[in-house]
Amino acid sequence: YNLLKPRELTKEEYDEIISYASFEDIYIKVLKYITFKMRSEKEVKEKLASLNASKDISDKIIVRLLKEGYINNKKYMECFIKDNMKLTLYGPHKIASNLCKKGFSLNDIYKYLDNIPYEQWKSRVNKIVEKSLKSAKNGSKRAILGKLRNELIYPSI
Repeated sequence: YNLLKPRELTKEEYDEIISYASFEDIYIKVLKYITFKMRSEKEVKEKLASLNASKDISDKIIVRLLKEGYINNKKYMECFIKDNMKLTLYGPHKIASNLCKKGFSLNDIYKYLDNIPYEQWKSRVNKIVEKSLKSAKNGSKRAILGKLRNELIYPSI
């Protein structure tokens, strides 16, 4: 903007400089937010809203982050599912429910979940059953079956 030498700014130039500075300030804050962990597009939009970014600035920032590869919903979903498969005993419905909360469609989620081998799911079910039986040693058979039914059958979407 050639501001090093003193000169008069027009109203348009001034507004453009302020707008650009605001955009860059919010963009840097969002980049810091993304550096802590991978984020979905919906999470970034929520962050932008919390920063009181205008719709125009939010849209420009989202486009820039997508273009630069900082937001990649497909990669996010794949990593989220892999992490849940490694670190939790969540079944496909619980994983899908959590991804829905992050702005993903069930169709996209189940395209990926359907590629996970049956044996992996079977192993998870066995672990869930073992865990439920250990934690409910003194419970009635009906209570244990109810808990297992809720864990394994009913989706929480």
